[in-house]
Amino acid sequence: MKGNEFNWVPILVQALGIIVTGIFSCILYLLHRRKNREDAKMQKPLVNVHNFKDTGYVILNMGKGPALNVRFTESDTGNTWKTGYIGYALPVNTYFSTQGFFNNNGAIAVAYNDLLGNDYLMITRGDTSTIWQRGDEGFNNDLYKHLHTEPRRTDKLQMLGKI
Repeated sequence: MKGNEFNWVPILVQALGIIVTGIFSCILYLLHRRKNREDAKMQKPLVNVHNFKDTGYVILNMGKGPALNVRFTESDTGNTWKTGYIGYALPVNTYFSTQGFFNNNGAIAVAYNDLLGNDYLMITRGDTSTIWQRGDEGFNNDLYKHLHTEPRRTDKLQMLGKI
């Protein structure tokens, strides 16, 4: 009888190895996917407006990711916004000048997106800038829509270079 018995131990050990390998692979996949999402969230643009003596006001991206679909406008009074301009994309550590576009007596508003499609709105009045992400208290949906409604395309806008 002993010679006819089947030894199940090697088969069970191999099956257990396959199960453990499958579970380990799934865990590694989920951790890798989470890390990729977190990395994408860290690549947020940070757009600001700065006044340089030689070039006037510039819109610059000081963040860790590109600013996409950049739109900008000005307001002389702070309440009425003029028709905006399309600034296209602004890569990391680059800027373009608003010279010839604005009087720069009032406020400047810039709307843009990040790689994940999040909407941002930045308003500069004098030396003070405020940035909101859609959903934040104070995000001006009307101004954001205004910037995306029939903005003027311009070929005069040139990227000036890296910061």
